[in-house]
Parts: sequence; structure tokens; C-alpha cells
Amino acid sequence: MFHALHGGYFLRLYDLSYQLRLHGRFSAMVRRYLLAHDRAHMTRAEIQESLRRQKAAAPKIIVLTLPRVLQALSPFYSPRKAKEPRMHRAYVAAVEAERP
Repeated sequence: MFHALHGGYFLRLYDLSYQLRLHGRFSAMVRRYLLAHDRAHMTRAEIQESLRRQKAAAPKIIVLTLPRVLQALSPFYSPRKAKEPRMHRAYVAAVEAERP
């Protein structure tokens, strides 16, 4: 659909960077809210442990995310070639079954 409407590698790069910023900001807001709520009920020692775990998780998230971002940056990347996610068809069928 993107290719039919817009096409172009550089527009795809722009869109990818926009989506990464948008989703990054949103997930940061959600993360801050949830952690603040959880930490409001923690002791000082539990908060320190929570902060340590949060800091340790950041590089792991980058390691999991970076290969996919780099793949999408390739001019040879095409989402048409991507495998369908597991459970996708079951999810779509469940959503369709709930429609009036």
C-alpha cells in the first residue's frame, strides 16, 4: 500500500524515523507512568532494585530492536517478504467473530 500511495526509499526512511520517534515517546510516557505507580508502593531498597533492573533492560531492548530497524533501513527490504506473525490468523478470526 505504501509503495502504491507514495513509493520511494527516502520517504520510507522518513516514515520509519517518524514512527520510531512517535512510538518511542509514547512508550516512554507509558513506562514512566507505570514505573511511578509501581514505585509509589515500594520501599527505598525496592526502588533501587527496580532502577537497577530498568537500567539493565535498556541494552537488551536495543539488542532486540536494532537488527529489525537496520533491516528496515535497507533499500532491499520489503514487508511483502516478511513472514506472517504467529497467531495472526487466529487473532484476525477472533476479531472478525466479534463483529456485529
